[in-house]
Amino acid sequence: MKQAYLWIAGIVSTAAVAGGSIAVMQSPPAQLPQPDPVALSPSTSTEAPVKNNSASSDNTPAETSPNPPQPDPKLSDFPHRRLELSDEVSAGSEFDQFRDRLQKAIKDRDADFIRALIPPEGLFYGFGGPLAIADMELGDADSWFWQELEKMMALDSCEPSDYPAVEAGNQTWVCPNTTQAFYRQYPPPAEAEGIEYEFEIIMVMGKNVNVRAAPNTNSPVVGILTNELVTFDQPTATRLYQQSADQRPGALKGWTPVVLPNDVQGYVHNRYTYAPLSPRGVFENVSGQWQIVRVLAGD
Repeated sequence: MKQAYLWIAGIVSTAAVAGGSIAVMQSPPAQLPQPDPVALSPSTSTEAPVKNNSASSDNTPAETSPNPPQPDPKLSDFPHRRLELSDEVSAGSEFDQFRDRLQKAIKDRDADFIRALIPPEGLFYGFGGPLAIADMELGDADSWFWQELEKMMALDSCEPSDYPAVEAGNQTWVCPNTTQAFYRQYPPPAEAEGIEYEFEIIMVMGKNVNVRAAPNTNSPVVGILTNELVTFDQPTATRLYQQSADQRPGALKGWTPVVLPNDVQGYVHNRYTYAPLSPRGVFENVSGQWQIVRVLAGD
């Protein structure tokens, strides 16, 4: 359970409640080799997730060329647990238009747009109290909160939420709906205790995502994954997290260690990995103004 509690801290985000106030943990520079930075927002880029709720493989020259080679079938020759995502937002609807504006604001690091979405009392995040705008560090384009937003809105996969509305009769929306899809398609077994089941799983969302032998893009590819569940390598993850906070599953940067169904160990870049308890935004139109009314995490 010690490892589980360590990873709750990472998945619930870098915002933590301490002594009744919000303490923000700044991620130190990564100590491991990192790939070239890639924008994680819907666009026409070959590296970014697109409208079909999938992403391309990690950023290596061959994979981003106009005619990338086909993956070796042997690298995906094992049982697969696919995760199907759906987007329940109607094209052209009010929320669809808002989501497009939000995704552009995240890409452009439009701090004023984001500030306008935060409730006056602050943003309730995970199990914590309200998170003040100042603690989001929106002036830093690489801050933890920008990274959380970027990953949260990378997949066009939202659905109506059962989270209570601020204004009676309003519909709330949750993005992404990876957690909801996970519980519908892979409910916890009857013998599962607490959140141990959730901590055994990593959802890799993308098409032909590389699993690397080491946490860098120069290492050999040991597996290929497409929108599916794999086992989370908790012991290795704990060691990585102790070296750099960028290595937690909820981070945009860094790598997530996994174990494939054929018992091969490897690493998937964090921009393609989601944990069942990863942060999800809840959105509502409050008095004519869209707001991020809460971030669900660690539940």
